[in-house]
Amino acid sequence: MRSMRTSKPVSSLTSRTADCAADLKDHWDSAYVFVHDPTQDLPFRADRRDGLGSLSAAEPNELHELVVRDYTARRVPREVAP
Repeated sequence: MRSMRTSKPVSSLTSRTADCAADLKDHWDSAYVFVHDPTQDLPFRADRRDGLGSLSAAEPNELHELVVRDYTARRVPREVAP
């Protein structure tokens, strides 16, 4: 699995999809590891950094909705910078 940042060139994703993927990473990267694997049926994935699950979706905007629901139901501990 590759990170959304390195899996596909942004030019190969639609501009809207790329913007949404970047927004997800910018706002939620401290709680989730984001992966984009175009070989999967649900190519966008967020793995909780606490190891308590993963979320998958067909599009970044769908993944965003899942992340918000998941985080609201059970917050992911975020490391505090020293």
